Amino acid sequence: MSPSTWQVQTMASGNLSLEIDPDMSWERFPVAAKAFLSQVRGIPLLKISTPVERLWIVLVGFRLFWLAVDEMGMSLDSITKHGNKVILTVAGRQQPGGA
Repeated sequence: MSPSTWQVQTMASGNLSLEIDPDMSWERFPVAAKAFLSQVRGIPLLKISTPVERLWIVLVGFRLFWLAVDEMGMSLDSITKHGNKVILTVAGRQQPGGA
């Protein structure tokens, strides 16, 4: 899971999403999610699984996010606009603490 392949997207809400792996499968998600969270120093808080998707609520950079896998692949999605800066930092587009 290479940060060089991660893509920042804007969701309909205006919040940012980090596309981590568009080819991620439902079955591989738990192991990949743990590896990703280790890379970004994230903490899983709640794990939800349905037959179609897996959704974790996670803490990264002191902000809450959805870490999910669905038909679009695996992504880290800002729950609020306050997570947008963290998405940019994780994607390497902004230095931690930057404006």
